[in-house]
Amino acid sequence: MSAPERVPYAVRLLRERVTGAGAPVFDLVVPGGALHRIGAAQAVPAFTLRLTNDRGWRALGSLDETRIAEAYLHGDIDFDGDMLAALDLRRFLSDRHHLASLWRFVQPWLYGEVGADKTWVPQHYDYGNEFYFSFLDRKFRLYSQAVYTADDETPRAGGPEQARLRDGHLPARPGPPRPRRGEAGGPSRATPPRAGRT
Repeated sequence: MSAPERVPYAVRLLRERVTGAGAPVFDLVVPGGALHRIGAAQAVPAFTLRLTNDRGWRALGSLDETRIAEAYLHGDIDFDGDMLAALDLRRFLSDRHHLASLWRFVQPWLYGEVGADKTWVPQHYDYGNEFYFSFLDRKFRLYSQAVYTADDETPRAGGPEQARLRDGHLPARPGPPRPRRGEAGGPSRATPPRAGRT
């Protein structure tokens, strides 16, 4: 008689943690190809996570949101399927990096927004286009939030609205007048005017 298959620790941990209403159902493929269902066995999985190496195992077993995200960026964890359903996993993970979270707010206060941006903007572009194209709308490749005309519209429906608004096909409503240079809330002398604006 053969021994029952041993379920890896990270799989047991995920099955214990990712439960209840709103818990995503997904497949976890481990190195070697074994597949484990997380969530209701009879449900259709919304996405698949693939662990490519031991670093992926350790990151997923930590249940630490930052470590899992970094493992994904380094190729230790791969992903297929519904990105929004995968992001629902965040509710079941921990984020124990309180000092790093606090630093995001303290750094601009200490160095000013321009100084902080000199660090953050290059990091943002270091990921490359393929990272962003993995979750952007395939037709419009919109990077910012979509524009919706009704509460029940899907994210896919908001893309064309944003594109039409951007391209001037929808009448943009005027906002409040911009403060002029030297007025409260206006640009300072150190801030050069933007093209076409005074």
